[in-house]
Amino acid sequence: MRSQKLPACVSGLIPTRDGQTAFFAGRLAPHSYFTMNQKRTFGSLLTLLGIAALIYGALGLLGKVGLSQINSLVPIGLGLIFFFAGISLVRATGDRA
Repeated sequence: MRSQKLPACVSGLIPTRDGQTAFFAGRLAPHSYFTMNQKRTFGSLLTLLGIAALIYGALGLLGKVGLSQINSLVPIGLGLIFFFAGISLVRATGDRA
C-alpha cells in the first residue's frame, strides 16, 4: 500500500519545495528563509577570512612574518579568492525584511 500525503491544511504544516518545514518566531516559516540567512552569514565569514589572509600575505611580503616573498603569494591568492567569493555571495543573496 502506498502512503498518502495529507494536504497542508489537514496536516497543519506548511511544506516547502523540499518537503521540510521550519518553526520561526512562533510560526511556521519557509525553509528558504534560513537558507538565505545562512548564505549571507557564510558570505560574511568568507569575506572576513579573505581579508585576514590578504593581511597575512601582505605582512609576508614585507618580511614581518616568517614567510618568504614567494611563499607569501599563496595566502594572497587564497585571500583574493575567499574575499571575492564572499562578496559575491552576499551581493547575490536577496535581503528579506
